[in-house]
Amino acid sequence: MSTRAMAIAGTDMLLALSSVALAGSLVLPFYPSALIGLEAATIGSAAIVLTAVLTSYLVGLHDPSVITDDRQIVARSIVVGILSALAGMLTIYGLWLVPVGRIPVVVNATVVASAVAGVRTGFRWYLLRGPKVPVLVHGSGTAALRFAELINRSPRSRYRVIGCVGEEPPNELGSERRLPHLGAADRITEICAHRGVAMVAVVGNGLNADSYRRLGALQLDGVRVTTSGALAMEVAKQIPLDIVTSRYLLDAFERLDSPVVARVKRVMDLGLAIAGLAVFGLMFPLLYLLVKLDSRGPFFYSQERLGAGGRIFRLHKIRTMGTDQDPAEQRWASRDDARVTRIGRILRRLRIDEFPNFYNVLRGEMSVVGPRPEQPKLARELEERVPAFAYRTLVKPGITGWAQIHHGYAASVEDSATKLAYDLYYVRKQSVMLDLDIVLRTVFVMLARVGSR
Repeated sequence: MSTRAMAIAGTDMLLALSSVALAGSLVLPFYPSALIGLEAATIGSAAIVLTAVLTSYLVGLHDPSVITDDRQIVARSIVVGILSALAGMLTIYGLWLVPVGRIPVVVNATVVASAVAGVRTGFRWYLLRGPKVPVLVHGSGTAALRFAELINRSPRSRYRVIGCVGEEPPNELGSERRLPHLGAADRITEICAHRGVAMVAVVGNGLNADSYRRLGALQLDGVRVTTSGALAMEVAKQIPLDIVTSRYLLDAFERLDSPVVARVKRVMDLGLAIAGLAVFGLMFPLLYLLVKLDSRGPFFYSQERLGAGGRIFRLHKIRTMGTDQDPAEQRWASRDDARVTRIGRILRRLRIDEFPNFYNVLRGEMSVVGPRPEQPKLARELEERVPAFAYRTLVKPGITGWAQIHHGYAASVEDSATKLAYDLYYVRKQSVMLDLDIVLRTVFVMLARVGSR
């Protein structure tokens, strides 16, 4: 979990504690029978607080994209309120056999949900109407323009790109989409002081000794100097394809070279794979019967997929399509794919069809977390049409991943390009804590049936 996520979790904990105290002050004067004793009240309150923090995280209230949608904030906050109040009620009843009553539960749920939603709504208002951090781009061209558009158009960004220094942007970008050119790169110190610039984002690799000296002086003067990729990752949680540089690759290689991270990730993969296969074993008799009764054909289905380093392996799944389909055919899936059987559609929505993937994880061909493995034929097409697509094979493919919880499945080249931006973020930022983050958030994605096809 990132530092930002931990700060949000701490805020949620304080909110939940305050909400429990407020709910108690509202209930007890009018409902004296709700008094349950210090020990029961303490344990019950702890259950409410911990459940509120965990469910806020699982339902995605830490995700910046949710903060910009009022309806999503309210709906998910109601889920947090209900589950946390029920957790407190069940804990107290389970330990002391004391019925809490409906009124305290309703009041607790309402107060917790209102507090969680209120803080998020206030933060959304701050993002939309509060002051923005002025950013100056060191560089020009199409990459600089698209970077500026990504930052300025993001409703959850607290930054605003005011212009660029360096070579003047080419005219073919069009007058409406021009990034203001504020001067030559050697005037960057003067421009930052005059414009009140708080941050400089470097686009590209074209820096010389003088550029490094000027940027170093700015950093010492209190102006934050960063790369466009780092700022894009902070704001959008992805890496736009046209700002992928050699520095990105070198940083990614350094992270991939860590033997400790690789070993811990493998141990986590083995543990989750064994647990997943055990759950699949318990469900197998019922699943086998349902699949066989629904359509003729084998229970399992396998297909060639592209793994780490471009190696091809066979991915194993539960069959969800009719046997009249060519198993060797490789094509895009669609939301209402006519090839999918009735039971298959349910299995896909719940992602139960992917449980045999844990066998691939056990064999070391996949990881639990990583970019979804692509079909070789489609991968070759995408490598020709989407820059940097092959970089996602720097890591093992996964059952779930950063792109899966943010964008779901891809049904076109455009979708694949968007997913690639998220996959590149994962390749660059991968860590054990990020993997745990993705696994936890996948739980909500599965329950909400998001991204299934």
